Amino acid sequence: MQRTIHSLLTTAARVYLRKIEVRGASQVPKVPAIYAGNHPSGLIDPIVVMSALPDKVFCSVAKASLFSAPVVSYLVKTMEAIPVAKADDGDVKLTPEERKTTNQQMFDTTKSRLVNGRNIVIFPEGTCHSTPTIKSLKIGTAKMAFEVALNNGPRIPIVPLGLSYSSPSGNEFRGSVLVDVGRPITLTDEQVIRYEEGDRGARYELCAELTEKIERRLRDCTIRVPNWIDQLESEKPSFERVVNDIDSTYRVVCSVGGKTFASSAAPLADVRSAPELKLEAAKVAFFSLNGASQSTKLAEIIDRDFVEQMHLARRIYKPHDVSLNLAQYASLTRNFMKIALLHVHSSRFQRIWTDLSDYREALKDLNITDKYVSSHSKGSDPLNERLDKLRTGAKRDVAKMAFFGPLSLVGTALHSPIIAVAFQAGQIMGVEKRTGDISVVATMRLLAAFVGTCLAYPTAAAAMTYLHGAASGIVTIPLLSLSAYAAIKYPVSSAVSSARGSWTLLTQKDSVDKLRDTRASLQHRIREWSDEHAPEPEMIGWWKDPNAGVERIRAKQKMFENHLLEQERIVKLGSFEEA
Repeated sequence: MQRTIHSLLTTAARVYLRKIEVRGASQVPKVPAIYAGNHPSGLIDPIVVMSALPDKVFCSVAKASLFSAPVVSYLVKTMEAIPVAKADDGDVKLTPEERKTTNQQMFDTTKSRLVNGRNIVIFPEGTCHSTPTIKSLKIGTAKMAFEVALNNGPRIPIVPLGLSYSSPSGNEFRGSVLVDVGRPITLTDEQVIRYEEGDRGARYELCAELTEKIERRLRDCTIRVPNWIDQLESEKPSFERVVNDIDSTYRVVCSVGGKTFASSAAPLADVRSAPELKLEAAKVAFFSLNGASQSTKLAEIIDRDFVEQMHLARRIYKPHDVSLNLAQYASLTRNFMKIALLHVHSSRFQRIWTDLSDYREALKDLNITDKYVSSHSKGSDPLNERLDKLRTGAKRDVAKMAFFGPLSLVGTALHSPIIAVAFQAGQIMGVEKRTGDISVVATMRLLAAFVGTCLAYPTAAAAMTYLHGAASGIVTIPLLSLSAYAAIKYPVSSAVSSARGSWTLLTQKDSVDKLRDTRASLQHRIREWSDEHAPEPEMIGWWKDPNAGVERIRAKQKMFENHLLEQERIVKLGSFEEA
């Protein structure tokens, strides 16, 4: 049953997500390991990890409340997930002693599974969230590695995994995800000896040190906004909680050099928001001190929009006719963030940022994408251009659409009740009302669609058998599956969106031409600015020949990996000679 559920879940992930790409697969250890990832999308995250690394046998660590939740409990139990008792898990009431017992059982079980060849996937942030940041990690992952190593146990590597979805928390159907495998961390003999001989305080310090290292490696393999407090480190900021007794709220105030900067307000009872408010206050301080708060409104921008703005800058920077994979896109976006934060005080950067924001708003107003603006030459007739493309390069696609188009319409109609229920489940059960967090929207949608399909298909087959005989019942499920495939592969929404885009381009050609002029100007300025502030010499003029640039980066990465392998070989030889 476990294998069946595993296959169903990974298939569901492949259906829900158009693409799951893995970068750094060569760093995946051959031995059992603890895979520690960021947690942007609820139960989708462990399923993505299982799908990305199909050769590995995984079991995950999940909060105890999931083991009593409808439907989810069956899945986590069948997949032999390991419960962990959290102090802030409001759905499960445990005494401190019960929580201690449950967590000790968790450590014992993980040790047993790892020793027997299983891999553990864990999310050390301790909670899923839709903000593009890495929250402070819990020390449980580090403690797990130390506990396994006790009494001459194996040194289990900890592998950082960065999950970067193409939409916030992966809540877009047929989106994509990059699974970025970071450099593994393995305990040294010295660390294990210190842990074995240390008291409770010494062990905690060792776990905290290792957790800090895991967090650094995890930050290196995710697309995220920076830790705004770290950006202010040289200014020595201080923070305090300021209470407003009139409306029973509080704010976090950041003080830097005699100036104060406040976060938004939260109810007094909401103590869990304090870390986020602290980061918000630090962000306001960072941008304000760099003179980027008034004209650019950078201080008020939400973290997700900051990331989206970097993505847009990267798309404009890249030549339109060059295709990159997700890993290369991620590297470019990280480079843009790096140089943006270093030069946020520059008035030139702030002007580019403002113009980029205006361009982004204009795209929204016309309901078109940057891809549309860049793909159609100025003054050309989009429909004629498309017809030329269809005649020369897409005859096969037209033939496929001619076959699958009608089937897609039928599939969409037949599955519309399931689609509607799944969408509503995501909106009603997946959005956190107080904070607007959407990290479990995708989970709710996928679960609702999964349950709906499992109920609807057998019901439809039974109905057809009753009405038209056994033969009709037998072919019902394959036909429904084929129509679902057509609806997913050739969705009606894409055809409608494409037609709407062409109509917009025809009827508002002048507006699009103006946007194209704006884009060309932005592209020139972004490329010029990026070359001046390139983080590495290899990135200067990268846009002129991206393929050559990618090959240079790939060769450099290969040299680095070979260096690591050589160091590991030397260490192993040294250990062998010493033994």
